[in-house]
Amino acid sequence: MAMSRLAASGDLERVGHGVYQLAAAPQDRFAALKAAWIATNPVLTAEERLARGVDVVVSGPTASWLLGIGTLQPEPYEFSARGRRQAQRSGIRYRIRDLPAESITIRAGLPVTTLRQTITDLANDDLDRSMLADVVADASRLDPSLRGMSVL
Repeated sequence: MAMSRLAASGDLERVGHGVYQLAAAPQDRFAALKAAWIATNPVLTAEERLARGVDVVVSGPTASWLLGIGTLQPEPYEFSARGRRQAQRSGIRYRIRDLPAESITIRAGLPVTTLRQTITDLANDDLDRSMLADVVADASRLDPSLRGMSVL
């Protein structure tokens, strides 16, 4: 109720179901994705979740978009989680898996699969090869160690 009042007064802005931000906070292009990630475990703050260890990771085409590689559409938002998750809203998809720490990085304040893991995931999902080639080319520009990575 207090959050609704603060939103009604203009002090807070509703970013997603049960997710608010200060009205004075700058907007960024990942605000909706951040709200979706926060909503996957709204009991804890983002900082608390990251400090305890990553429980839900941005992955798949959504990771590609967040990392700035390729031209894939980020929605529905895809997350990887250790255990089974029930999507509380449409537009969210989960993969059940336990990713090793070396396959996770932080971008824009969100845990996301690394460039290499994202490429591997997209290749395993049988992404169109021309789209995958664009993802690999962009990733190679960001990380030269990925040059020559074979996924075809």
